Amino acid sequence: NEDHDFDLQEQGDQYESEIEQILRDAAEKINAFKAQLDTQQNDGKIADALMQARAQFEEEKKQVLKEFAEYKQKVKEKEMALQKSSDRQIEDLTREVSEAKAEFRVRVNEFENAMNMLQKQ
Repeated sequence: NEDHDFDLQEQGDQYESEIEQILRDAAEKINAFKAQLDTQQNDGKIADALMQARAQFEEEKKQVLKEFAEYKQKVKEKEMALQKSSDRQIEDLTREVSEAKAEFRVRVNEFENAMNMLQKQ
């Protein structure tokens, strides 16, 4: 009877040991799966952060390109205004020179006529 109790005790210990080993294996697998899940979640967070950074970059790029296009337009408008102003000044100066030449011719003609009259006298 004692041997039987001893065998039962030993078999119980073996079962207990096997159960503990199964629980340790299960805990290791659970921890491995948890680590994988944490890694995937971390990778997901990195991917989300990367996507957010990319979206922010694209938005900033769009804004910079818009501002640059506006700047180019303003520069073009200023250049056109400057060109018109320069053209106007050139036209005004050309007209003034033409008027001065015409007035000078009239005075030269008047002077020549006066000199001719004086010589004839």
